[in-house]
Amino acid sequence: MPLFSRRTHLIVASLAVSVFALWLLGTPDGLLGKAAAVGYAICHQIAERTFPIDLETNLLMPLCARCTGIYLGVLLSFLLLTARRRLRSYRFPPVPIIITLISFVGILGVDGVNSYLTFFPGYQPIYPPSNPLRLLTGLLTGIAATHLIVPFFNSTLWMQPQPTRSLDGWRDLLATCGMAGIVALLVLSERPLIRWTLSILSSLSVVGLLSAIGAALFVSVLRRERQARTWRDLIVPLLAGFTLAMLQLGAITIVRFSLTGTWSGFVIN
Repeated sequence: MPLFSRRTHLIVASLAVSVFALWLLGTPDGLLGKAAAVGYAICHQIAERTFPIDLETNLLMPLCARCTGIYLGVLLSFLLLTARRRLRSYRFPPVPIIITLISFVGILGVDGVNSYLTFFPGYQPIYPPSNPLRLLTGLLTGIAATHLIVPFFNSTLWMQPQPTRSLDGWRDLLATCGMAGIVALLVLSERPLIRWTLSILSSLSVVGLLSAIGAALFVSVLRRERQARTWRDLIVPLLAGFTLAMLQLGAITIVRFSLTGTWSGFVIN
């Protein structure tokens, strides 16, 4: 028996298409314009803290260096989980790995505070902040967030999630961090085509992560936890999650635009 009726499929799909269409109509033109609109809703987009796509035109990536790292880290982790056939894992990593992942988030927090101090005249940062460092701390945090969220997501949605860990041990973590290093080098390569591609991927990662969280929230509210048997059973929750994600992005965009009157990032005076 299907998890959701055909009528529910139609209603949720119609809502998803309608909300997405409205978001498309209300945001800047072009694929990069849509990516920038996603970033507009979740990121300060301060020019000095954002990598340019093209050094000659100073066209900026849609997310700041730190947010770029976070969401590329999320995307990389999901791709590696798929490659390792652990996308449905519901067991958390071993405790030492969890502590390490939490420390990644703590490192980002320290770097963020250190960077924030530069906004105040007279305050000296502990060390010189930089966009490459923001990128690296973001990547580590994206990895941490994924491996702390995925087990929760799978235990919420799947009737029979995989009894495996998203990260088995240090070897898995080091391999993931090594791949993150390659992603960092790609961003730092300053090649416009690579940065353009990563710009689109990082914005898609934002939508994907918000959609996954929304899907888990959707089944929890409807009390349909742990009932999905196949990926087909997740069509409705994921579409509902996507709708919630676009509503969230749209609402924040409306508030920010009404306050600033511009699609540009915040300006440091």
